[in-house]
Amino acid sequence: MNKYLTTHLLSHLSVPNQNTKKPVTVKIRQTRIKQLGMSLVELMISITLGLVVVGSILSVYLSTARSSQQNIALARMNEDAAIAMAFIGNYIRVTGYSPPQILVTAATVVSDGVSHSVVDRNFIQTSIRACDNGFTDPKVAFDLLACSATIAPGKSALALRFEGDTDDTQGTDTNPGDCLAHPVSVTTDSSMGQALSYKLIDNRIFLADNTNSGAPELNCIGNGGDGVTAISPQALIESVESMFLRFGLADMAGNKLVTSYLTQTQLEPTNATVDTTESRWGRVISVKVCLVMRSQYPVPEGGGSYIDCDGLAQTSSDKFLRRSFTNTYTLRNRV
Repeated sequence: MNKYLTTHLLSHLSVPNQNTKKPVTVKIRQTRIKQLGMSLVELMISITLGLVVVGSILSVYLSTARSSQQNIALARMNEDAAIAMAFIGNYIRVTGYSPPQILVTAATVVSDGVSHSVVDRNFIQTSIRACDNGFTDPKVAFDLLACSATIAPGKSALALRFEGDTDDTQGTDTNPGDCLAHPVSVTTDSSMGQALSYKLIDNRIFLADNTNSGAPELNCIGNGGDGVTAISPQALIESVESMFLRFGLADMAGNKLVTSYLTQTQLEPTNATVDTTESRWGRVISVKVCLVMRSQYPVPEGGGSYIDCDGLAQTSSDKFLRRSFTNTYTLRNRV
């Protein structure tokens, strides 16, 4: 081997100089492999953030669901109240209806709140009756209706009569119908005599609890079909929890200006005579109806508060929503 080449190789191998006797140092560079996983801390942070996001989404969903349930319940209450009011108001407006049959002279006599000189129509008897606490039996004849002695606020009942015809009721082509659309075929003797007769509609509107669910319902019974004493009442609108009635009285029969609104108890004092009672009902020219509607089911957020028929704030403690609705209807045949 070439002497020069041998010397050059030895110098690059860092062989210790025998003269200096220093150890040979060999440097080895180690390359650290980069980690591809995540630490436990990073994993915990990721899980926490995921739970926060999922919890937020779930909270928004539940809040939206509760709000939707409440809005649906309110919408149904409003719709049911509108239907109930329209039903009651329609029969109040037509109460006492009996079209004149003959031409008469100037009015001098008052009968059922209507002035006339001679009997000029078929129906002139009392056309409206009510009870603050409900009827003891809504299926008896009109003149035998009696008010319940049990105090039951919000359970008012109403009896309304008018001469029926096929144009303003739902019956058949030949017979007018009652509040259940049952045709009234039985005739009543006309107040004008002369062997005349007509079809008298006699409806009773009241509240009762459903025998299966216990939910309060607006009921009606009429004298169509086999008659008021034979027909069973039928529920019309559910979730009508309370009904309060006040009657607008004129200062005297024949007047058209309401001077006060009275309940049935105020209108019929316990010591009133039959004549006094008849006279007062003949002065009724309007009816103020207040209904308290209840939601069909409890709502998760609770019933909250509402304003009752006396204008007072009340709280629903059973998670049912409640709202009161008020309207006033005129007995058009008296004004």
